[in-house]
Amino acid sequence: MKNLLIIMALLVAQVALAQEKAIEEKELSSEVSEVTVYFKGAQVKRVKPLKLKPGKYRLVFDGLEPDLIDNSLQVKVDDGLVINYVNKRSNFLKRLEKNAKAEALQKSIDSLQVLIEDESDVLALYQNQEKLLALNNEIGGQQEGVKVDELIQTVAFYEVKLKEVKAKQRKSHRRIKELEKLLHEKSAQKQEITSIVPTKTSEIVVEASCEDTFKGGITLKYIIPNAGWTPIYDLRAEEIDEPIKLILKANVRQSSGSDWKDVKLNLTSENPLESGQMPELKRWDVGSLRAPESLTPEQIREDPIAGLGEIKGIVVDASNNEAIPFANVVLMNQGQQVTGSSTDFDGMYHLKSVNAGRYSLKASCVGYTAQDLKNVIVNGDKMTTADFRMKPGVKLDEVCIINYEVPLVSAMGSAGATFSGNRFSGSNNVGSGGIPIVQVTSQEIVKMPSRGAAAAVTTAAGVQNNDYLRGSRFQDADGLIEGGRGPLYSHPMDRALASTSGVVYNSNFQPLNKRISINTTIAKKETRVFYKVETPFTVLSDDKDYTVQIDELQINALMSYYSAPIEVPHAFLVAKITDWERFDLLEGVVSLYVSGTYIGQSLLDPANTGDTMLVSLGSDKSIVVEREELKEFSKQQIIGNKTVDYRGYTIKLKNNKDKLVRLELQDQLPVSTTRDVAIQLIETEDVKLDEDKGILDWKLTLLPGESKQVTFKYFVKRPSWKQVQLE
Repeated sequence: MKNLLIIMALLVAQVALAQEKAIEEKELSSEVSEVTVYFKGAQVKRVKPLKLKPGKYRLVFDGLEPDLIDNSLQVKVDDGLVINYVNKRSNFLKRLEKNAKAEALQKSIDSLQVLIEDESDVLALYQNQEKLLALNNEIGGQQEGVKVDELIQTVAFYEVKLKEVKAKQRKSHRRIKELEKLLHEKSAQKQEITSIVPTKTSEIVVEASCEDTFKGGITLKYIIPNAGWTPIYDLRAEEIDEPIKLILKANVRQSSGSDWKDVKLNLTSENPLESGQMPELKRWDVGSLRAPESLTPEQIREDPIAGLGEIKGIVVDASNNEAIPFANVVLMNQGQQVTGSSTDFDGMYHLKSVNAGRYSLKASCVGYTAQDLKNVIVNGDKMTTADFRMKPGVKLDEVCIINYEVPLVSAMGSAGATFSGNRFSGSNNVGSGGIPIVQVTSQEIVKMPSRGAAAAVTTAAGVQNNDYLRGSRFQDADGLIEGGRGPLYSHPMDRALASTSGVVYNSNFQPLNKRISINTTIAKKETRVFYKVETPFTVLSDDKDYTVQIDELQINALMSYYSAPIEVPHAFLVAKITDWERFDLLEGVVSLYVSGTYIGQSLLDPANTGDTMLVSLGSDKSIVVEREELKEFSKQQIIGNKTVDYRGYTIKLKNNKDKLVRLELQDQLPVSTTRDVAIQLIETEDVKLDEDKGILDWKLTLLPGESKQVTFKYFVKRPSWKQVQLE
């Protein structure tokens, strides 16, 4: 019986061995053919053509990225091959190709070290020669004198030899210094390579079989975490009266361990690495932390909870606690920008959809010292508050805005028609559909009793002083304005104000907002955007940014000016962009160029933008803004147990440009938070007051060379015992 059991065991072992031998193992190398890059992470696609005889195979794809995510692995084969088993394993013996570069650098480092040692020996030899010359410089013996001619010859000899030895020493010193510098550079380069090259690789093992000869392909898809892309923009305004260009580019980076050489590159705003788990609320007892029971209080304090969180806060002036509008707030992670935003008029900012983790925040604004907040912790499904108190004192750099010339525009392509009073002249004074074309010259506007648009419109024949043009309702008409194109305003009066020397309306005019064709296919799926780069692209595994242009937009922006002299006594050129939603813009840093000159950076934040997107293009010193306190009005008066503080200010403006300027001017009053403190605005001039925020808003138009001033006064009535800050 015992012998029978032994025989059966041997037979089973032989059958298993035969089956094992029947499976042929093949090691397969593959190249990355296509990559879809997310904001964080990427999906890698590899395709391997195969030709197999009937049988069973163990196909081993080696040299793959070590950090590929197991549960993201997809294997697909053409018809004729059946997959029986798929597994991923690590290989600590086989290094990636980057190690070859490290080995080459190490050989170069070793050679440099040898050269330095050899040159050091040469230097020591020259130093010994100098010592020998010093020991043998005694002339003659102790008992004998020395002839004068011998003394002269000896001194000359030693002088020549010493100069020669010193020159050789200096040359040797320089040589050693050059070699040491090169050695340092090579060592640093090796350190950079070895720091991003993993010490292992991954292998994917696919056991498959085919009954007939197979000729086809096998496709691998999987996600790697150490890759990503960041949207960046160039905004170019060549001339103020021309459409701006908004160029979207992508900074693509990866340190997966494998180079992407001439791959099909796709970019998407999707994030497959974010948690898809639905949250579940649990009992929350008073006095306890509202957190999952699986996390200890120490973990809650130290480790961010996975998921997406938000950051919001306010940026204020440290000297007076006033809000700072248009400040840039950038979120950084290990020196790389993650996202950013700009503050609104109240100094508030809001960063959404931030992956949980530790970050640093940086706030910057013209006229203030930049401020950093370190170790800002963001938890999933949580709101983190981070406020800034910025100190003023940074000197403002001057931004030169090039003057521009605006030609007369006719919707019919000719000189058009002009008028004086109610007289209308010109051959092409009627547009398509019988709509009259009206042009108002700047000289005629200056001569009018009122220089507003209403006066210009009511003077012109064929134009009604209401919301529509004769022959066409307003909703059917777009504005074609000299100095701008497209439907810039919602009212004909506002359109007229934008004109520098005339107004032209054409109901058939089409807006110029459009996408310029480039070598990229763009698709939108729900809230995600997908960019397919048609030209093969290369991204090396060095964690450096590789920039590819993916979109270019021509946008009809309205250029106007904004000033808040209570904060910064300058006027800022602002591009107002409407109809921006259809371009699927992403959040990113914008590099600003005006008339071909780089003027700085801003932030594009579509998530926190209303119907009109505002982009600041820097200050313009040709518009003078001065804010002065009315000393004779600013006083304090005591009435019974009440104290009344009076304040008054004058803001003086001058347009030194040779073109008309539209300017939004803002100032503010303090806002009372208690019933016993009353604030009253008095003696205002055509101002709109936001009582909730205390913001005063003027919409002004300045003709070339024109000066204007606005004045506002207010008082604060309070109990005499209560102090308030009014400066």
